[in-house]
Amino acid sequence: MKPLSSELCHHLSADLLVSKMNIQLGNEFTSLKDFKSAVADWSVAAKFPYRIHKSDPSRVSIKCRLSTCPFSIYAVIQPATENAIITSISSEHTCVGSAQFKRKAASRLDWLIKKLPEILVIDNDTKPQAIVHAVQHHYQELITYDMAARAKHTIIRSSLSSQRDQFTRFPQYLRLLEQRNPDLYAHLALDPDTNSFKRFFVCPPTSRQTFLHCRPVIALDGTFTKTQFIQILLLAVGMDAENHAVPLAWAMVESETEDAWRYFLIHLRQSIPEVNLPGVTVMSDRDKGLESADDELPFTYRSYCTQHIKNNIQQKFGLKARDLFAKIANARTKEFYQLILAEIAEFSKPLADYINTIDRMKWAAPYFPGRTYGHHTSNIAESINATLQQERRLPCLELLDAIWHKHMQLRFQRRQEGEIKYLAGERFTKYAQGFLKGNLLPHIIC
Repeated sequence: MKPLSSELCHHLSADLLVSKMNIQLGNEFTSLKDFKSAVADWSVAAKFPYRIHKSDPSRVSIKCRLSTCPFSIYAVIQPATENAIITSISSEHTCVGSAQFKRKAASRLDWLIKKLPEILVIDNDTKPQAIVHAVQHHYQELITYDMAARAKHTIIRSSLSSQRDQFTRFPQYLRLLEQRNPDLYAHLALDPDTNSFKRFFVCPPTSRQTFLHCRPVIALDGTFTKTQFIQILLLAVGMDAENHAVPLAWAMVESETEDAWRYFLIHLRQSIPEVNLPGVTVMSDRDKGLESADDELPFTYRSYCTQHIKNNIQQKFGLKARDLFAKIANARTKEFYQLILAEIAEFSKPLADYINTIDRMKWAAPYFPGRTYGHHTSNIAESINATLQQERRLPCLELLDAIWHKHMQLRFQRRQEGEIKYLAGERFTKYAQGFLKGNLLPHIIC
């Protein structure tokens, strides 16, 4: 069997891409601009050069830049629908894959600002050379450094305008959420002087019932968004019977101040009153704003994240000091706690003094008045933040909507899995079975 000729391969490639790019006789587009955009995408994908032969508000004629290639395509506006329709297209394209011309489409600013966000995160830290490499990698096209810099500037400027606009649309977003979720608890706070966005709190309708089936422990954490208008995302996270972290409520605020945390805790208490019952433990780092707002949950036990304390000690006193603190953090009796504290004082009195300044009733197990159920860090909430790395780059409304859909879908999926296991006769989660097997059965056997 003879191999396919290079020319025939080019024809087959073009035919396949015509179908893929929706460039066929009779196909409609919402405008001539959309039609030209589709041809530009096709040009880059199939590696052929083209030129706009004729163009006016009612029609566009496109031909190949190579005079020997008979390719042409023609689209006109339909008066009835104002859509653009392809009325003529040549049956062959002999220059697909040609390297005689630089492909104009990939070097056009309008094409780049449309395609670059699909292949690369564009922000102030993005280098133009990274854009050049990304276009070369994804589209096998070479653009200039200057064009990459222009595209970056245009995208960021457009992004700023889009991000700014989203802050004005929070009232509509709130109404939409309430319409689709009648039992939703959400609150929008506006600046009293400018009537502009200030804070937004969301607690899904199922969160209150969900918390009743979680351990009575809540982890609180805040993280910043990665957009031009930096905001703080606050999270309240529970832990279910399968040891899964479950986001119960979240908010977007301007900073981690006492007032912002107080706003969050007030609405958390109102949306899930059970978080403020005696016996519930609230865990977080030692954020000063959050500590000052503790009185909003007066009946709970307050627990410090020992991981954050360890990190602070390592920065101040070194790695050996961190290891010593880890020993005292794991103490289970007051006697052992005092023994390790004496060892720490012998190693470094300033370190011992520093540890003594931290209220041990909020982090040391022998003195803690409540229960932490095996959790000594706020990594429960931080793990959720870690899963939102990409979402945190989105503008404010897109970020909140992405969080909503991501965790509502996950919550629904887990409920379905639980119902299937329950109907199959299982009464303990997989995590609970492992816990019982590892902690109780050895003692029973003995």
